[in-house]
Amino acid sequence: MIQPLIALPDVARGSVARSSQRGSGVPTMRRYLSRCLILWLCLAGPSMADARLTLNPPPHVESLSLNEVRAIFSMRVRAWPDGSPITVFVLPDDDPQHQTFVRQVLTLLPHQLRRNWNRLVYTGIGQAPVEVASETEMRRRLAATPGSIGYLNTDANEHKGNAHGRLVVVSLR
Repeated sequence: MIQPLIALPDVARGSVARSSQRGSGVPTMRRYLSRCLILWLCLAGPSMADARLTLNPPPHVESLSLNEVRAIFSMRVRAWPDGSPITVFVLPDDDPQHQTFVRQVLTLLPHQLRRNWNRLVYTGIGQAPVEVASETEMRRRLAATPGSIGYLNTDANEHKGNAHGRLVVVSLR
């Protein structure tokens, strides 16, 4: 006789078993605990409630649409409307702040963004953004580079790295 490769649950075999008749309820408890753990991990991750899209922009940029921000961080748009170049600064891929920014603000997955950058670099038609090691370095580099864009968790102008008030927090429209 041929054995099935996939074991079917009791309900599929025709037996009507209720969860109260299954015994100890261990699978239900495991399922409940695993859902609680996943919920806790999602809520305990870094919060981007204070994340701000920060620019050292040309004077006419006051807000950006989500599509414009996606295009800039995907490196498809390389210049501001006035023709000045855009320099994109990002944190490393494994940084929780980077992962949260990409997921919540850009509504992409970090590996999708990395795959896009790699394709541009390896085909020779573009370049990847400048990767910085920390938020402090990003703040310093944003303040020093005209036409740059990045993301910070704190107010851009409250830190000594922005002594000249060059950084602007931009809202998404």
